[in-house]
Amino acid sequence: MTDAGRPYLVPLCFGYDAGVLYFHSAPVGKKIDLLKKNRNVCFEFDADTTVVPAGTSCGWTMRYRSVIGYGIAAFVEDLGEKRAALDVIMRQYAEGTHEYSDETLRKTAVIKVEIREISGKTSGH
Repeated sequence: MTDAGRPYLVPLCFGYDAGVLYFHSAPVGKKIDLLKKNRNVCFEFDADTTVVPAGTSCGWTMRYRSVIGYGIAAFVEDLGEKRAALDVIMRQYAEGTHEYSDETLRKTAVIKVEIREISGKTSGH
């Protein structure tokens, strides 16, 4: 995201399904304000990171897999679509089924990012 021309980054829990990222948030706050002004986003994820020591300081390296991409954010308003999006997020972190009350859904912002461009990099795997 951007804030007055400066990058703004927020670590988030997310879910991915069929070319779309989902994340949730409180319905108010800086990221919500910024997304309402500009729906363009950049995202980055790291996975399988391991420091690889070496005999000299300059020889150290890192094993990793990473992804960077760009997309367009939109707010999910429909309660049924919010439930489905939250299920996508929860699948990333836990097995089983999950329930969300209508009250909880109404006070939770769910943001959908349609991925427009994505690339990945791997090192040491």
